[in-house]
Amino acid sequence: MVDQAETVLFRRDRGSGEDGLAGMAASRSLGAARLIRPLLGWRKADLIATCAALAQDFLDDPSNKSPRFARAALRARLAADPDLRGEVDALAAELAQPRAERLRALWNPLAACVEIRPDGAACLDQAALANLSVEDRRAVVAATLLTVGGNAFAPKGESVSRLADAMTGQGFRGGSLAGCAIRPWRASLLICREPRAMATPVTLISGEWTLWDGRFLARGVCCDAGVTVGALGVAGFATLRNRHKFDAPAILGAGLPAIRVDGALVAAPHLEWAEDGAPSIEMRFTPRWPLSSERFTVV
Repeated sequence: MVDQAETVLFRRDRGSGEDGLAGMAASRSLGAARLIRPLLGWRKADLIATCAALAQDFLDDPSNKSPRFARAALRARLAADPDLRGEVDALAAELAQPRAERLRALWNPLAACVEIRPDGAACLDQAALANLSVEDRRAVVAATLLTVGGNAFAPKGESVSRLADAMTGQGFRGGSLAGCAIRPWRASLLICREPRAMATPVTLISGEWTLWDGRFLARGVCCDAGVTVGALGVAGFATLRNRHKFDAPAILGAGLPAIRVDGALVAAPHLEWAEDGAPSIEMRFTPRWPLSSERFTVV
């Protein structure tokens, strides 16, 4: 409960919206796993007393008391002002249920408008998007940007509203927001990663899963040192498309994950291409925020 109060106070001080002020969720998907906080509503004193009664060891993180961290100052404010603590707890409790209801109400609009591709991009039905209410349209676009972009936080509401309105206009030619590029493609609107916003390459360790760009988990099987995963890039995709006639827009192709050995391109898993002798790589699209949460209840 202390961590929850600190989170809400931190977000309130920084002008967060209603979803942020609802605090941490008791259950949320992390793509490859589900984070469950069954003791979120417990107070620290009760947790300590329970551990003591059960002779259960526990750790007290010393950083919680360090003045170098913002949370220590927030904790001190809450401890010194019971009225503030009550106000923050009440605010989180008041907004948590409406947030959960908004997420549930978004399932149908998302299903009607959005298709997530295995390569991490999304296709939006422009006509279906235009038929939504203004609020649902903004929520669908925000959720899609969060999933495709691999970011920890959603973009600002005003920016999303302007983009969502533009995307349903007849003359829409494209835009960008939250590390994503939006382009008309065929009969849909394509949302993919903006290549220049993508993470730098990371080295794969044989047998271990590594997260790249907040979206893809990759694991090398018996791979040697010097194997990395990073963006395919404009030049890399152009070379492969010229050789193999891959049917994808260049901006999507440039942002696809690629495998390199000592800097040399050897594989592009989502294009189903690899050089002979390329290391065996497992790869999964596991965004921080899946497009919609599973129907999973903590009681």
